[in-house]
Amino acid sequence: MKTCPQEERLHCIRRSGQTGKDLEEHIASCASCRELTLVSQFMEEIGEETLRHPHRLPDPGPLWWKAQLIQKWDRESRATQPVELMQTVTHILGILLPGAALVLMGRQVLSSLSLMVTDFPLSMIGEASSGTFSAVGLGAIFIMATLLVTLKVLLLED
Repeated sequence: MKTCPQEERLHCIRRSGQTGKDLEEHIASCASCRELTLVSQFMEEIGEETLRHPHRLPDPGPLWWKAQLIQKWDRESRATQPVELMQTVTHILGILLPGAALVLMGRQVLSSLSLMVTDFPLSMIGEASSGTFSAVGLGAIFIMATLLVTLKVLLLED
């Protein structure tokens, strides 16, 4: 819609409350000025209604408190993001690295574990040979324990 060059004059005259016959004729013929008049009347009615029935505003205290709480939570969330990221990386590595070590050590781990399982009761008594508990077998036990602990932490975590 095009604007009328007399809109500013109409606005000033409406504020003063002095309308003339020529202005009323112009409003009747100009769509832009007619719309401006309708909007102005509507806004004046809203202003008068507000003055007649003032609305009581709610207490700003709870609103301020909620805003402060949200800001605090946001700061805490941003502060803990690096820690949460590193926990995720640690969990992933805690599963992948022991698994990769078990795969790479393959046959040695299986043979050491089979020796440990078959000779375990004897080693408890002290009669087992010194080669029963090899470093590879103990390493495999520690790797599997790490894997199990990591899985437990992941499953119990919220």
